[in-house]
Amino acid sequence: MKTPIAVAQFVLIVIWVSHLQYTDSYFSVYGLCCAMSIFCLYDNYQHGRALSKGGTALALTIASLLSFAVTLGNYEIFQRLRNMYEISQGTNSFLNVLEAVLTFVGGIAVFYQIFLCLATRFPAVSKDADLPTGRHPGFVFAGSFAVFLGIYLIYLFLVVYPGSVTSDSMWQIGQTVSGRYNNHHPYWHTRLIGVFLNIGYWLFKDSNAAAATFNAFQCMLMAACFAYAVVTLYQYRVPKLWLILTAMSFAVLPNHITYSCTVWKDVPFGLAVLALVVAMFRIIRNVGKSRIMNYLVLFAAGIGTCILRSNGWYAMLAAFVMLLLFFRKRCRELLIPWIACLALGWFLMGPALSMLGVSHVNFIEGLSVPLQQIARVITEGGELTEEEAQLIDTVIDLEAVPEIYTEECVDPLKDAIKAKNYPFLQENKGAFLKIWIDIGMRYPWEYVEAWVEETKGYWNGGYDYYIYAQYVSENDYGMYMVEQNNLIHDLVKAYFTLTRETVFFEPLQSVGFHVWILSMLCFLNLLHNRKEFLLTVPVLAVVFTLWLTTPVFCEFRYAYCVFTTIPFLLPVSLCRRECEDN
Repeated sequence: MKTPIAVAQFVLIVIWVSHLQYTDSYFSVYGLCCAMSIFCLYDNYQHGRALSKGGTALALTIASLLSFAVTLGNYEIFQRLRNMYEISQGTNSFLNVLEAVLTFVGGIAVFYQIFLCLATRFPAVSKDADLPTGRHPGFVFAGSFAVFLGIYLIYLFLVVYPGSVTSDSMWQIGQTVSGRYNNHHPYWHTRLIGVFLNIGYWLFKDSNAAAATFNAFQCMLMAACFAYAVVTLYQYRVPKLWLILTAMSFAVLPNHITYSCTVWKDVPFGLAVLALVVAMFRIIRNVGKSRIMNYLVLFAAGIGTCILRSNGWYAMLAAFVMLLLFFRKRCRELLIPWIACLALGWFLMGPALSMLGVSHVNFIEGLSVPLQQIARVITEGGELTEEEAQLIDTVIDLEAVPEIYTEECVDPLKDAIKAKNYPFLQENKGAFLKIWIDIGMRYPWEYVEAWVEETKGYWNGGYDYYIYAQYVSENDYGMYMVEQNNLIHDLVKAYFTLTRETVFFEPLQSVGFHVWILSMLCFLNLLHNRKEFLLTVPVLAVVFTLWLTTPVFCEFRYAYCVFTTIPFLLPVSLCRRECEDN
């Protein structure tokens, strides 16, 4: 890299981070990326690192995508109104456009330098590297499982007994008590909750103990899945440092500790996706002696992914299409179990529920983005035709939309439609599809703004939004959170408070930042032509469904599978074997 080019990129990186000082996102994430890119720029310059033409094109592609995400996610920065007594409106618009362009170009420099460094600084791991050896894999699994489970159970019984049970969870518990089920929250997860609640109540005759029984089971499930990932890394013989960092992330990060005993469907879903990814890796890299066991885990985890969240089956389908269209020659061993998962998942989520008399998810649950887009046009004074106004007013009071519309959550709109005339919307899908398209043709930028505000938490730097729950909702079942008074409780609360209020921890809890990491790992494996690219596909597919249908702009638990999988994906993507067969 020539000196003038390096200097120009340094200047662009500084401009990039200076423009983003006005962000409503985590500035710490941008600051971290800035520091990393400056280090990588210097390191790349010193060692003369470069990629092939194809590699450069790939690096520029991922860098451009991530830079565009940052620029679009901060679009309001580039709509500033400066002092009109000092500059004209035209000059103000020109400066905004210039800042946006410089931010976009600067972002390309930021992410390109980071990607270039990752692609060239992590060569294949030699046989002489400091690799873990000497322990039987069964011992590693059992030891990891015991450590994880011990931490989670201590938290459960000494900090938040009987575990966190929120209003959503109470709704599911109510179904197990009444015997009247629906699939708004996954039916099969609700039945799983019911099984362990009944076991706990039968054993202890206490509602709190019943809830704790389910949470103890979930602690064991989480410990087993995390230990499965750790022992797989051990058998693949990644360097010891990576093995320790992965195990530590599972053991000490607050989101994993709190989620271990929180009754949310997102927890077993995130664990199912992790088990799916690990089993895929074991199959394509022939890790372990029992291929049958690897396929069984893949199948079980695939079914779990399909039925534990409403978007799980669609994510599995999207991943299958990607594998089939572009990588079928490299993943033949995955196609048959994948098809079996999709078929059984479809049956369990469709015909099986119908046969059991369980109502399906409302059609409106998939309309988050279109509802927000139309509502934003109305809120900002967009003109509607008489036909459009009448049709919309049939399902929701048109004049009330500006008061109901909330940029970051679609639930108020959904509730208003359900309260007035949801059946009409369901019966006239075609008419509403037409007006959604027609309004979007007239107000495209308002549609873009609405989409950004509704989804930006899943692709931009990160936002200050709640991550985990530590309470039991009011209920009629006698469940309550026991007040604890012990040293461990006080230490854990202090640690969690520190992680939520210290800037240092923001990147570790940022959904968007982890999606950036996941995207870079995807492109990095593509660059090296490695099968590990396949591992990122189902996780990215889950994220993609959130970009289309999320009801809340930055719900951590919706993207929890990203946080369960990245500690595993990082080492297997960056620690290649010498002479590894692609």
